[in-house]
Amino acid sequence: MKNLTLMILSIIIIAKSKGQDTSQGFLKYNVVKNYFHEMPSGTKELYDTKNYSAVLYYKGNEILYKEISGEIKTQNDEKRLSNGAITVIPVDIEKTQSIVYKNYLSNEVVYSFSGVQGRLGNFLKDTIRIQNWESTTNDSIINNRKCTKFFLKSFYNTNWTAWIDLNTPFTDGPWRFSHLPGLIVELIAENDTQKYTLQEINLGATLENKFLYPEELKSVKIYNKKDYEKIEKERKERVRLIMEQNNKQNQTQQ
Repeated sequence: MKNLTLMILSIIIIAKSKGQDTSQGFLKYNVVKNYFHEMPSGTKELYDTKNYSAVLYYKGNEILYKEISGEIKTQNDEKRLSNGAITVIPVDIEKTQSIVYKNYLSNEVVYSFSGVQGRLGNFLKDTIRIQNWESTTNDSIINNRKCTKFFLKSFYNTNWTAWIDLNTPFTDGPWRFSHLPGLIVELIAENDTQKYTLQEINLGATLENKFLYPEELKSVKIYNKKDYEKIEKERKERVRLIMEQNNKQNQTQQ
């Protein structure tokens, strides 16, 4: 509980530069995802690569993260008011690839899963998982920021390598990443399926929204972990049968 309290405080306070309140704002990332077919032999074959734009809004205890097909257009994902504040508005549902909402006060996360490329899938509510980032002595300049190399093992069955700016004490990250020692500047999956690169950071932008809970989640069913495991099992079986059928057709044609 002590660690959670400290984390909440770091999200709320984050940092103050020259008296600027940075308890709310946003970050933008470029996301590259490689999609693989799993072959009957057990090997994986790359069949597509997609680029997404992502934005992470934060305010108080809340985080809202969205991945969008194509470039993020200001008028599509946020509206700047005459007073300089930003109102977060729903994006085109057909362009939204992924949504993750975190509430550190309740220690809950709601996220989309099993979506077809370019479309949202189902939604799952879960607890925010503790993540143990392992530091190294390796430093490098990434995007003009001095970064330190960190590792995260077996997070959603994948090992991750992150380059983190320790001089910017932002403890949350893109997608479902959290419990960070600093700002993620670059993040790469070991199996080369995903890469996140920081594009823009605005710590201190005023968000007009009272709460960040996304409108998209108010009209969909949100599953629990047991439902999620059942849906994922059925999805993997469908994919296996499709691949098996495709392989039989290829063998017949040969």
